[in-house]
Amino acid sequence: MKKLLLMIALMISVTVFMSCKKNKDNISVENKEALNQTMFADQTEGKSITFVTTGAWTSSITEKTPKSTKSGTWLSMNPYFGNAAGTYTITIKLEPNATGVERTALIILTCNDTDIHINITQKATTEDGETIVKLLEAVTDGNGVLGYKYEYDNLNRIERISFGETYSAKFIYNDGELVRIEKGAETEEYNKIGNTITITVKSGEYVNTSKLYLNEDNLPSKYEYEYGILSSIKNYQYLNGNVNKIFGTQTLDGHITEHSIEYEYDNMKSPFYNCKTPKWYMIWYFQERNSGTLNNIIRVNGTENYVKGDYQYEYDLDGFPTKQIYTNYVGEKFQGGFKYIIRN
Repeated sequence: MKKLLLMIALMISVTVFMSCKKNKDNISVENKEALNQTMFADQTEGKSITFVTTGAWTSSITEKTPKSTKSGTWLSMNPYFGNAAGTYTITIKLEPNATGVERTALIILTCNDTDIHINITQKATTEDGETIVKLLEAVTDGNGVLGYKYEYDNLNRIERISFGETYSAKFIYNDGELVRIEKGAETEEYNKIGNTITITVKSGEYVNTSKLYLNEDNLPSKYEYEYGILSSIKNYQYLNGNVNKIFGTQTLDGHITEHSIEYEYDNMKSPFYNCKTPKWYMIWYFQERNSGTLNNIIRVNGTENYVKGDYQYEYDLDGFPTKQIYTNYVGEKFQGGFKYIIRN
């Protein structure tokens, strides 16, 4: 009897030992140093990882900080599963990190009841300590056809805006200030003295001067325009860094009309978020074209029906809009898109 019990105990011990050994060897990594990887913001490939499995395997990717702003992830791997035992090598791909903050993710490889954890960190800066930025390169229509294109100088300021062969505007700077824009035969000159900018438009024999007044943050506070029997005054109001209202009067041949436009925003980055062209110009020129400089406009309301509308967006992993759907005040929908370039 004692001999039988001894044999049973021995068999159980062998079974447990073999089971533990089997579980331990379900999946094993050859290059264990690759289980913890740290990459710079502009690196788009991680270290490959080679491992051996005793059977089929699966994987998962979990973003830790920060979470992506849309469905998907800034990290991918290939292959991400295997149907049989064998030796596998996975490659890891990353999107450039233009979020401005460090981000991490966890890859888990699973074979039966054995897990292997791979920790991935992508820094907010390059090896030289520089951040990378995303700049608007082009606006497209609903069919993806390119519309306005944007080119930048080495300080990430707009250098040229073009639209096919029909339109081109060249931006000229001096001592960090925008001083002139050349649009073929037309020029716009900007003379900034203190908090007042005198804007002179010249086209052939046409010459007109208007004034833009800046607040203590160097942003537009008031704009005055006059030409012939037409004059207008616009006042700018801000909330959380965005223009939330433009209001004033327009006088035509002595008849005065009051007007106002109000804006609501999302909390995502506008296409011009990283543009370094002076903000006073970006707001003065682009705001009434319904393009924010900090966040994205989601609703416009005003005294005139034609300005009213709603905007919906799809965003990329860095929080920039890639698609826009505009619905005007009568319910018509118009679709557009945004393309970007990445710079150090």
